[in-house]
Amino acid sequence: MREAKRLLLSSYGVPVLASLLALLLRSLLAPLLRENAPLLVFIIPVMISAWYGGLKPGLLATAISALIGCYFFVQPVFSLDITGVANGVRIGIFLVEGVLISWLSETRRGAMQRSEAIASSLRESEESYRLLVEGVEDYAIFRLDPKGNIVTWNNGAERIKGYKAADILGQNYSILFTVEDIERHKPEQALLMAVREGHFVEDSWRRRKDGSLFWASTTITALRNESGKLCGFSNVIRDITQRKQAEEELRKLVKDLSDVKFAIDRAAILATTDERGNITNVNDKFCELSQYSREELIGQNHRLINSGYHPQEFFANLWSTIKRGDVWHGEIKNRAKDGSYYWVDTTIVPFLDDAGQPFQYLAIRFDISDRKHAQEVLHRYAQRLEALHEIDRAILRAESTKQLARAALLRLHSVVPYEQAMVVLFRFQTQEAELLTREWNGELRRETIPISDLIPIQVSLQQVSIRYIENLSTLAPCPPLLERQLAEGKRSFLSISLIAEGELIGELGVFARPVAAFTQEHQEIVTEVANQLAIATQQARLREQRQNYAAELEQRVIERTAELQEANEALEVFVYSASHDLRAPLRGIQGLAQVLLEDYGDLFDSEGQLYAQRLVLSAQEMSALLQDLLDYSRLSRAEINLQRIDLASIMTSALTQLQTELQAQKAQVRVEIPCFEVMGHRATLIQVVTNLITNAIKFVPPGVQPQVRIWAEERGVGDEEHQNVSADENMTQLQPRDENKTLLPDIRTPSRYAIPNNQVTPVAAVSANIRLWIEDNGIGIEPRHQENIFQAFERLHGVETYSGTGMGLAIVRKGVERMGGRVGVESQFGDGSRFWIELRQTTSTA
Repeated sequence: MREAKRLLLSSYGVPVLASLLALLLRSLLAPLLRENAPLLVFIIPVMISAWYGGLKPGLLATAISALIGCYFFVQPVFSLDITGVANGVRIGIFLVEGVLISWLSETRRGAMQRSEAIASSLRESEESYRLLVEGVEDYAIFRLDPKGNIVTWNNGAERIKGYKAADILGQNYSILFTVEDIERHKPEQALLMAVREGHFVEDSWRRRKDGSLFWASTTITALRNESGKLCGFSNVIRDITQRKQAEEELRKLVKDLSDVKFAIDRAAILATTDERGNITNVNDKFCELSQYSREELIGQNHRLINSGYHPQEFFANLWSTIKRGDVWHGEIKNRAKDGSYYWVDTTIVPFLDDAGQPFQYLAIRFDISDRKHAQEVLHRYAQRLEALHEIDRAILRAESTKQLARAALLRLHSVVPYEQAMVVLFRFQTQEAELLTREWNGELRRETIPISDLIPIQVSLQQVSIRYIENLSTLAPCPPLLERQLAEGKRSFLSISLIAEGELIGELGVFARPVAAFTQEHQEIVTEVANQLAIATQQARLREQRQNYAAELEQRVIERTAELQEANEALEVFVYSASHDLRAPLRGIQGLAQVLLEDYGDLFDSEGQLYAQRLVLSAQEMSALLQDLLDYSRLSRAEINLQRIDLASIMTSALTQLQTELQAQKAQVRVEIPCFEVMGHRATLIQVVTNLITNAIKFVPPGVQPQVRIWAEERGVGDEEHQNVSADENMTQLQPRDENKTLLPDIRTPSRYAIPNNQVTPVAAVSANIRLWIEDNGIGIEPRHQENIFQAFERLHGVETYSGTGMGLAIVRKGVERMGGRVGVESQFGDGSRFWIELRQTTSTA
């Protein structure tokens, strides 16, 4: 009992241990095999377990190996989910192989056991013969007289037949036959045969004393004396019941094996080879698929059906695997006798001799041509879709018809095997065609040819849609372009018209060397590409026309801008000259009016003195206006060289100039400026700051003491405090206007009142800007006026309310722009204003 448990444990322990060892081996081979042949190594534990324990251990190893291989090595890994037809077929084949190997191993074990039983029976017979010589207890040996009566009876006969000597002697030996044999007179016939032939040998049923039957091997030999007279017969009977049973079981086993072979022949392609790879046997399925007869295959090797598809390294790996005694599994493309190709899923199992060396190989194959064909169709369809998608993307990227043609023809070759392709664009006005051609491995070439070189004059261009010429040599008449292709060895020609919005605009053509090289699928693909290419070409043409029109408009704008700039420059010169020339007579008027008022004021009545005072004030206002015009014009015309300026020193100079006005207005000015340096023009920046401070102390309600706060802050390039204009409707930012000067970067802040700058030429980016704020407690500015106050001569109040010329903020804007900066205002009516200017901060490399 203990021995049986031990054998049972070892029989089922071997599959588990072998499967784990196969898992370890497959893991070690993972870098080499990767995702290929995930279950190949696991056929080893199946073979070992089936060889060691038979059917059940082999099935157990098959199940364990399938689970381990599926979980660890079949995609998706670490899951028992089976995705994809290929994985399902692969696992199914593995399970079928495991069952077949287990079944064949069990059958082999049974046959060996029965063979051992037969061998044991033979050994017993040999021992019986020895005992027959020595004591003959295992054989029924007895002698008959000439009439067939028993005259001797040995111990073996007594044991086999069940009769004691006293009971059987004198009886006719027919008593040992079955009733049926006695009725057929078989005992007499056996004796007559022995007399005639010298002996009679037969295996047949015999009867014991108890009536039971057994298989007996009977040898009856006629005994004659020296004179040749019949003296009797010797009868030797051996019980061969066990042998007959073993033979019957062997016959059934052979029948079962024959049935299995029949089933495998119907399902699989089988071939056996010797150790050199020469074919020794094939089944009918092999002959049917390869189209070779068995006689043509026997003695040949598999190079006879080699398709040339696989590289030499593929078969080198195959042979190295099976020569090591390992099972090889993979997919092979073979060539049939008629030149057609077929795919087989192949498993090659080596048979090893006692020394562990392969002496024979069994190849089990399954026809997977339909699956491969389906995969190939899907692959071609995917390529077709990808090519069409690539052409779609090329339509969006292409800038010209040449780029579009190059992209389309390059991707078309991946799905249509052309030797040369061309895109033809017709120019019907000149009867010419623009020809864009590309060899399958070359670059795009461009040439112009007459349309008649491509299409015969007799053919109506408006009727052309699809032209497929399987053999150009049969075309008559043949246009010059096609004749040239024919001379270069190209036979097949396929052309699809490019039609956009009902108008023929060109053709897409492909050439190939073989006759009738393009299938119906190729024609459909070229047609789809032609339809897309027609739309894309039309769009490209429209885009080119639009670009040409835009370029023409841009040139006209440039010319008009230059004219306007010349006019503006002339106007600025006129303004400057007029302002300068008017100052001399104005000074005379102002001086005389002042003398008149001082020397002869007593002679005037009150109304006359009022007129004289108005004359003096008007002359002063006119002088201030002319000075502002000169300053504004000078800012527009003068060259400004930017340099590093200390912002604190600018504030000191500006406040010094305004000291009298500040004292007169009793203004409080608070300055909070760190040590910042900016790139600017000193005189211009002083004038800008002076104008802003002057406005801050001027535009205050009556009786209110002016309070001005001035501070500066550092801001990154592009950093804006107000990104959403709707969040602060009271902020206005002004951008530099067109200037034919080199300025700093145009750094914009989104604004409701932003003024575009199309003429600024940017320089290198800088790290930061400095924004200078000037805040007052004045009357404020309504949002609707904030955009206009920086225009020349723009006033929101009369001179009698707040004096001024309306040029102060225009000068501020012009000066800041000339220094490459920006200016803006944040204000609410009745709540003061915050004006700011922003200039580039100097750096160590500035």
